Amino acid sequence: MKRNVVAIQPAPAAPKKAERNTKGEGSIFQRKDRYWYFQLVHDGQKFVTSLHTKIARQARTNAVIEKRKIIGKIARQEDTPRTAENVTVGDICELYIAYAKHNLKAAHSVEQMFNHNMRTSVEFWNLKAAKLTTADLEAYKERRKNEGVKPATIKHELENLRAALYRAKDERTPPLLKDVPKFPMDRIDNRREGFLDDAGYKKILSALPNFAKLVFVVAYHLGCRAGELFHLRWEQVHLNEENPSKGYIDLHKTKNGKDRRAPIYFDMHRWLKWQLAIRDKRFPWCEYVIFHHDASHSNRAVPGNPIVSIRRTWNSAVKRAGYPGLLLHDMRRTACRNMVQKAKIPRALAKLISGHLTDSMFDRYNIVDPEDITSIGENIEKWMSGAVESVEPPKIEA
Repeated sequence: MKRNVVAIQPAPAAPKKAERNTKGEGSIFQRKDRYWYFQLVHDGQKFVTSLHTKIARQARTNAVIEKRKIIGKIARQEDTPRTAENVTVGDICELYIAYAKHNLKAAHSVEQMFNHNMRTSVEFWNLKAAKLTTADLEAYKERRKNEGVKPATIKHELENLRAALYRAKDERTPPLLKDVPKFPMDRIDNRREGFLDDAGYKKILSALPNFAKLVFVVAYHLGCRAGELFHLRWEQVHLNEENPSKGYIDLHKTKNGKDRRAPIYFDMHRWLKWQLAIRDKRFPWCEYVIFHHDASHSNRAVPGNPIVSIRRTWNSAVKRAGYPGLLLHDMRRTACRNMVQKAKIPRALAKLISGHLTDSMFDRYNIVDPEDITSIGENIEKWMSGAVESVEPPKIEA
């Protein structure tokens, strides 16, 4: 005769109640998800954190670690609301970093400058901002000088700190700072005056490897910023086969926040066409104008991927060509000089091509229609054809 056997399952254990310690020491407890948590109450503020375990013994071990973290935060006043009385220089710098990430293109530079340079001076970083004086800034500047940092870099660091302090003073309600101390800023003239002469164009172009040639050609003709060149996409390039000097490049919003249009003239058309032929034949998926042709020049280079820098390649090439120390950025000055002084291009149009917005390079100018840019390619072509020796791109191997 069959019997029905009913197995009686034990009832699930109820979550354990918090294990109480001495008042102020904190306690651990288990929630319905079976995980243990640690809580500590300090001056009416409750701190609760997961211990990331379902095992009671491990929870007690983890609780000691979490308790130390919480006590450390309390001692450093990290969870205390920032006020004009307790805010530190480091707090203001961190607030400025957060602001820069959403509003400044140089956010990465600001973050690196504060976190890797200024934060290393713990005493200065933790100094109450209300007690910051010019003497403290002088001491910081002297310490950085003793570390071998260039004066221009120190000045840049102090400029960022000053901007952070003024933002804490003027852009916060209530203000986190009542007064900003006077900053000991040195007058530094680190402007470069180098440029490339006409004969250097062919020498450097011949010394550069194929993957870096177009970067130099465009920089020499237009004076673009390196960031613009390495981010340039084919959809921005408009070649004109019937009249090459009528072609143009759309330069999207960059450092100065304005859209620009630059003409294609002289060697630019043939080198852009050469680069496009390589792209279409080998890397049809590549949308960037500047890309790796092969992996022969670097172990990390991936053929068809965009190039982000040619600094080492450039330094070696200019040294071989007889122009040691010449920077790619010097091509901005070269292009502006060629356009204004030699090709006699109006300054307003030259500024629109190079992207200069202020009086640092040219006089102030009125707004110019970008359509006028394409009409000046022929003028520059006429001058450059007689002054600079044209260079043909190499043949593409089958």
